[in-house]
Amino acid sequence: MDSYTRYRRARTSDRRRIPIGIPIVVLVVVALAALIAFSPFGESVREKWIDPVIALALNAVKPKTESVTQAMSNITPPPSEEPTALPIQSETILLSSRPYYILQMGEYRSESDALLAATELMSMGGGGYVYETEGVFRLFVAAYTDAASLQTVQQQIRKDGFVNESYITDVNTVQIMLHGVQNALELFKQASDTMERIPGELCELSLNYDKETEDRQSVKSKLAGELELVEKAIKELARIDSEDVNPIKNTLTEYQKAISTFLTECDTINEKMYAGALKHLQLEVILAYTDFFEGTFMNG
Repeated sequence: MDSYTRYRRARTSDRRRIPIGIPIVVLVVVALAALIAFSPFGESVREKWIDPVIALALNAVKPKTESVTQAMSNITPPPSEEPTALPIQSETILLSSRPYYILQMGEYRSESDALLAATELMSMGGGGYVYETEGVFRLFVAAYTDAASLQTVQQQIRKDGFVNESYITDVNTVQIMLHGVQNALELFKQASDTMERIPGELCELSLNYDKETEDRQSVKSKLAGELELVEKAIKELARIDSEDVNPIKNTLTEYQKAISTFLTECDTINEKMYAGALKHLQLEVILAYTDFFEGTFMNG
């Protein structure tokens, strides 16, 4: 074997030989890692020494930034503008009633007798409205806005042999104190105008139906419009801060119930009873209006 060959073998042998200290170090490191990872002692070491060191290292390299929420919280908002309250206004309102002319066909001491007569009267085109006062049940036929219209019908009924008499509602005045915002007076005026106007329009509607210048469809359409106005007036009164408006609101609610009931049932009312049912509605609304003013009936 020449000297070169011996040199190559010696070099190869040197490269393959691993120092004994390296495996020992590796084994010690593995053992320590296992001890730290799986033993209670290792957990204590990790909590006291390793985890704090890692946290410090991470914080050292972590950029100091604020979150969007924190940044927004540091912004001082501009001072808010409080809504300006409308000044309170007080008004004293005087409402005066208008008279209505009521045609009556008989008085009864028994309610059942009055109701029986009312049904017969409605079949003849009369209102058949039973109104009780002091234990007496009066049978009303219809109501009119003027004495001339009442007298025309009254004379015709007398020619047919029916005894009748007439009344006129007296004129009263009601005082109402309003407490509300600036537009309380305007809202109340709109509502009170509706309460004032509806009874007269129902009188005219009933009279025109008798004259055949209105048919059932046009009556229904006009009543639907009146109902819409009444409901709007009730909403307007609800915006006024005054208990004094409750009586007029209650009166309009009676209008609403009466007209709604008629519109619900009108398509099922036969032709023979329709004119009487319309007069019955008219009387119901007018008497609600009269009760608002605490009116009484005087001989016409």
